Parts: sequence; C-alpha cells; structure tokens
Amino acid sequence: MTIQFFTCVLCITTWFPYILAFSSGAPKYACKFIQPGHGNRSADPSPFNIKVYADSISPGSQVEVNISSTDTNVLIMGVLAQAMSIQQNKYVGSFVAMPKTKMACDENTGITHRQRLLVPNLNLVWNAPPNLSQGDSIIFNVTIVQNIQIYWQGVESTPVLVDLSAPAVAIPDSTTQAASAWQPIIGMGFTQNPNCGSTTACFHDCKNGQCTFSVEWKHNGDKIEFVMMAITNGERQRWISVGFSKDTKMGDDVVFECVTEGDKVQVHMSHNEGKANRRQNDASSGISSISGSYANGLIKCSFIKDETVQPEKGFTLSEEYHLMFAEGEALDGSLLPHSFDVLPLVTNHKVDLRLIGNVGGDKPTFPLVKTHGILMTLSWLVLSSIGMIMSRYGKPLWPNTSPFGIKIWFHIHRTSMLLTVGLTILALLLILIEAQGFSQIPEQPGKMYRQIHPVIGFMIVILTIANPIMALFRPTGESSNRFIFNWCHRGVGFTAFIMAVVAVFIGFDLGKSGAPASVFPVLIIYIIYHIIFIVAMELLPFIIKKKQGQKQEYSMNDLNLTASDGSAKSLDSEKKEKLNEEYKYRMMLLIVHFIVVTLLSLTLIILLLIG
Repeated sequence: MTIQFFTCVLCITTWFPYILAFSSGAPKYACKFIQPGHGNRSADPSPFNIKVYADSISPGSQVEVNISSTDTNVLIMGVLAQAMSIQQNKYVGSFVAMPKTKMACDENTGITHRQRLLVPNLNLVWNAPPNLSQGDSIIFNVTIVQNIQIYWQGVESTPVLVDLSAPAVAIPDSTTQAASAWQPIIGMGFTQNPNCGSTTACFHDCKNGQCTFSVEWKHNGDKIEFVMMAITNGERQRWISVGFSKDTKMGDDVVFECVTEGDKVQVHMSHNEGKANRRQNDASSGISSISGSYANGLIKCSFIKDETVQPEKGFTLSEEYHLMFAEGEALDGSLLPHSFDVLPLVTNHKVDLRLIGNVGGDKPTFPLVKTHGILMTLSWLVLSSIGMIMSRYGKPLWPNTSPFGIKIWFHIHRTSMLLTVGLTILALLLILIEAQGFSQIPEQPGKMYRQIHPVIGFMIVILTIANPIMALFRPTGESSNRFIFNWCHRGVGFTAFIMAVVAVFIGFDLGKSGAPASVFPVLIIYIIYHIIFIVAMELLPFIIKKKQGQKQEYSMNDLNLTASDGSAKSLDSEKKEKLNEEYKYRMMLLIVHFIVVTLLSLTLIILLLIG
C-alpha cells in the first residue's frame, strides 16, 4: 500500500504542470495576474520581440502587431496579449478575431490561443477604442509561453503615441487575412516555375515542386533578366540576395540584393569585402526595370542587369561562378548580417550564366571546421580527461611496476597530455587557415556567447602550452616549494579542461560545425558522468575504510612518481592485503571511465560527421 501511495504522489507531482497547462488558452483569471497557471516565469532576457507597425495611433484605427522569436530554437506555444493605455492605466481596445485564437479578459481587451501554436512569429491586428486622448501612449503587453514549464511575463512593445489629428487607418483585408493564418512560416513554400531548366535557368531549393527560394535568369545578349523570390519569417523589413563567387566562401563576391524599403521592394548591387558587404552606386550598377512585392512572407523582385555597364566591382558573363543565396533582416533599407545559424546555400559547382540550367543549393561544408572540432573533442574530452584522472586517482596502482624507471600512471598521464598539446595546436592551425586569421563571429541577439569561442580557444592553447613548460621546472619531491607547483600545475590543467568543455559546447552551436542538436544531450551526459565519477572516486577510500573498519595508510602524494620514490614498497604484506580491495575497485572504475569517455566522445564525433 505504501508503494502504491508514493507512486501516486510521484505521478501527480510529475504531471501537475501538464495538468495545469492550458492548450486552449489562458483562463480568465490569468488576465488579472498576466501569467499562465503553469510553469515558471523565466528570469532570463526575453528571446521575443514585439513590433508595432505604426508611428502613431488615432481613435478607431487598426494597428498591426508582430510577435517574433529571435532564437530559431525557441517557438511560441501560447500568448496572452493586451494593450495598455498609460493615461487611463488600464487595458483598452480589442483584437481582431482569427482562427486558433479567442477573445480574453474583461471587455474582451485581450487575445489568447485556442490551441497550441508552436510558431516562430505571430501577426495580430488591434482595434483602437474611440475614446483615446491626445498625448496618451499605448503599450502592448504580452505574456508568451515557450513550453509548459517556461514563460515570459510582461514582454512589452515600445510606447506608441496617440495622435487625434492622424487619420484612422484600417488594415487591408489581405494583411488581416495573412495575420489570421497563424501558421508557422517555416516549412511553407511556393510552387516551382515549370520552365526551370527548359527556357529559364534556375537556382533553388525546390523539393517535390515546392520551394522556399528561387533565383531565375535568362541571358539575352549583353543583358540578363533576373527574378528572385523567397519565403521569409514574415517580418516587415527583410532582404534576400544572390551572390556570385569564385569559391564557396563569402569574400570578394558580387551580390544582387532584393530588400524592403518602406512599402517598396528595391534592388541594389553590392560587393562582399571579406565579411563586410559594401553597397555600390546604383547609378553605375547597370540595373534597370526593377519591380518587386512583399506579401504574406513572400518577397519577390525582378530586374535586368546590363553587362556593358559595370561598377568598380562587377562580374562578367565569360566567367563561371558559384551562386550563393542568403536572406536576413533589414533596417531602413540596409542589410543586417544574415543568421549565423542558417548559412547561405551554395551551388556545389560553378555555373555558366549563359547556359540554361537547373541547379540546386547545398548547405556549404567546412571540412577544416569539422576536423578542428574532432581534434578538440579527442584531445580534451578523451585524452585530457584520461590524463588528469590517472594523475589524480591512478597513483596507488601498480606500485611495484616501473617501466623505464617511471610509474605506469605517469606514463599514461604524460602521453595523454602531450597528445593533448599536439592535437590542440594542430586544431588551432586548422581553424586559423579556415578563418584566414582570427575568427570573427558576428553579433546575434540571444547568441552573444558565441563571440567568446575564439577567445576561449586561444586561452586554452596558452594554458595547454604553459603546463608542460611548468613541468620542466618541477621541484623535487623533497622540496618545500613542491606544493606550490602541484597546485599551479593542477589548477592550470583543470582550468583548461573546463574551458575546453565550454568551447566544445559553443563550437557545436556554431553553424559552420554542422553539428545536429543531438550532440548537446550527449555533452550533458558527459558532464554529469564526470561529476558522478569524481564524487565516486573521492568517496571510495572512505567507503572502503568504513567497510574494513580501519584507516587506510597508503600514500596519495607525488612520491609515487618513480620506483625509487614509491612508498608502497615499504608496506608490509598485511597492509598490502588490506589495500587490495580498494585497488580492485579503483582499477575497475578507471577502466570504466576510459571506456565511457571514449564511447561518448566517439558518439559526438560520429554525430558531427553525419550532421
């Protein structure tokens, strides 16, 4: 009976948050507290943006509001949105009813979901009340649920002023309809042009006739007619571009941009200089017949490029190029850097623009980056771990065996750490070649930690080289300063190991690594296992002591380095017999450790290779 009781309690406790999770939207009492009845409020900075597409609000007008996630790994599961009047100090107005939503709160001032959304962004339409006052401000306050355990409360927009002189604006039906779809734009697509490969050359990612981007062109004498289109995340200010490169990397590339500027879509020609994009003079670009549109997340533009008119950085039809497609967020007509998570798609071979072709875009591969990650995984998650663990816990083993006059534990420790030094330096050289110098990782909201990866990497290399140099000046075992060396040597090694694990974590999160999300659970298991193993090894002597009922008297100091230093030889047979049990468990745990760290690291390497 007791077992059944505790089982029920455990089940209720475990499932309690799920029972209180309202997939049908926020209950009415949630409006009072502006929070759901489940999960915990996150104290982290919100990964969501609230954008209001209006400079001012007039009574009776309609306003479009966009809620979007800045992190591709974070989706919106549910919302509760309201609009606050600063002067009246209360929620006012109402939202346009749409599928998957329902009105909420007193006087229907709020809107919430009727079922789980799981979308990266949402568009809402708000109706301003007729009784707004001049000088008032409206703030949109949104509680966003990421999952049943985490939500962000009070995510606010910037205040929008009330202007009684402004005309009342109604959102067009097409915009309202687009907002009411409430569908994730990720995964949506448009129909492929049936003329691709026959009368029109195309560069696209189409599968089964559905595309998320397409670049089409026709060669006509000295001119090329281009049509570009792509599905975006639905934000108002976006850009798409096609680049023409002599290799598969960004740098020294000619780029044609299709970018939103206010209510229009414009086309510009630019040039990639290293990792920076420089826009060229439109008057000398040779671009004409520009047209474009942006609706329902689909941005499209067409233009004609005259090859006889070339700016300082141009391209010629007589050369072949790798084509690159990229997209990102714009700001007042200027291009912001593309996402570092979704890298530009690149043709796997050079394309002759004068020929009719039908080429697909592949995700670029970075073999040097993958090799760098593999070397760092082997050197730190395997070799360094084995070397440090053997130094800490392997000294009492094999007390009477000293190949070449040196203890076995020291052979393993030294070999592992020297291999770590060599592989780390090799990994550094590879990434310097790939990045052509110090790696520059662009800023990205919610991913700022990525920028410390190269800094941590250089610090690891410095500590890795410093430690064996320190070992050359190791005092003798009888020196009174030996303990200073011991603490410094261990401290530097342990610090480098911790930093390396952090660097591996961040490295796998970088887009160029191509690592799948499944590597992170493996890394977490690796860390948890290490903690459990160290605790077990530290407690082992006390467990054996309690079991034997007497104190263990073997030495765990650095005098076990050589055969002549070892104190284990002086132990009499009776003491050795009492130590046998601990040695047996110690040996068994060390073997298990070697196997576990090797298997986990091999799993990471395999995932990295196939990712």
